[in-house]
Amino acid sequence: MKKISEAIAAKFKRARLFNLESLQAVRDDGTELGGLVHRIYSSRDYPLDAKPYLITQNMISIFGEELSAFRSARAYFNVMEQFEEEYMPSGPPWSPLTRSYFSYWQSFDCPFGKARETLGSIFYDLAQHSKLDRRIVDATAALNASRMGIYEVLETKGGVISLRELLTNAPFHSTCLAGYPGKPGDLVFARIAPGLSGPEAPSLILTTPYILLNYKPEDWLTFFLRQGVDEAGLYGFFKYGPTERYWHDYIMDGYVNFASDRVYLTGIPDVPGSLPHAG
Repeated sequence: MKKISEAIAAKFKRARLFNLESLQAVRDDGTELGGLVHRIYSSRDYPLDAKPYLITQNMISIFGEELSAFRSARAYFNVMEQFEEEYMPSGPPWSPLTRSYFSYWQSFDCPFGKARETLGSIFYDLAQHSKLDRRIVDATAALNASRMGIYEVLETKGGVISLRELLTNAPFHSTCLAGYPGKPGDLVFARIAPGLSGPEAPSLILTTPYILLNYKPEDWLTFFLRQGVDEAGLYGFFKYGPTERYWHDYIMDGYVNFASDRVYLTGIPDVPGSLPHAG
């Protein structure tokens, strides 16, 4: 089965997007991409480790605009257009789906085509055989591997939030790009990616965190049990969901309130009576 990335490789082989040997060199070249790189690197709003991720996500958005012209990807972009109209992902008060949540999902979690590729996996297949700056290649690989998850905040210290993932108990020491400082006992639904500068670098909460109210970790563990999800199946459950709409609809149905650095949800996905907006 031929992958989309193989079918379009020749088209993108000479594209500037895949021939960037140095992000520093492109910053002042006057192109859309150069302006993007310059703005992100010049910003003081993001930690250094976050900048390759932000550049990568924006590069893949630019890449997607080019990919949309291919027949093999047309069905995907039709679905994305439909989802944009239906969910209006822009964050409260307009929509509970934040732009950060939706953009990472559509780039790295929504498979399409016969080979079940994502925008991120296609981009990576092309990027790893190009001259593209290795920081972008590494960031793409990390984003392809990332997913949403539910975490309990254990403590906060020096701007770093210590969390454990429910079910796996995997530890994380993270900083939040949205500015959420963390509160011990909070349950957080978010996407976490590793720091790229070294093994001791804090991981990054990339999405505006959803804070899950009124239910304890044990309630969520019971939910996983009802769904037949164990540690081995947790990745796919959050990455792809039982359906592609599953986690979107949970966010819509569970929405309660928001602050500038977080969104509040309540309820358990398979208990309709616990969700304030379930139809």
